[in-house]
Amino acid sequence: MPAPPPPVAFRFTVRPGQGAPSGFDLCDLAFTGPEGSVTSVGHTPDQGMMLVLAVPGLLDEVRALLARRHGTAVFRPADSPFRLCFTLHRGLVTTTAPDRRRLGTTTTAVLAHALLTAAESFAADLLPTLPADDPARHDLPLSLAAFRARHP
Repeated sequence: MPAPPPPVAFRFTVRPGQGAPSGFDLCDLAFTGPEGSVTSVGHTPDQGMMLVLAVPGLLDEVRALLARRHGTAVFRPADSPFRLCFTLHRGLVTTTAPDRRRLGTTTTAVLAHALLTAAESFAADLLPTLPADDPARHDLPLSLAAFRARHP
């Protein structure tokens, strides 16, 4: 019997002390794979990212890569030097850190599930706290729905 695919995890956090909640607040991303982890926390220059752009952007990048079924996608949040690279080949996704360090390889299903689970949890906690007219209240649910439709 083959071994189960290695687990991976994403974690999104809003930085504290930014005043009233907003989709333009800075957030951080952590990724853990079977061979290592990376986070946007604690770097100089700062690697934080605007959540209104970052979380939907990551969902959209990974969704497009999985739809192509091969190739590379690089998540580059606006105004942040943070990077995550995803390379898809023969149904397996290898993730590398900004310093090109390999974080691990897993199946597309495991990667998609980990990202969707983390983004849905983040949205469930965040969206109710935002003003009704905040762009994140529109953009994040759209990206989640598009991702969920492709990777239920």
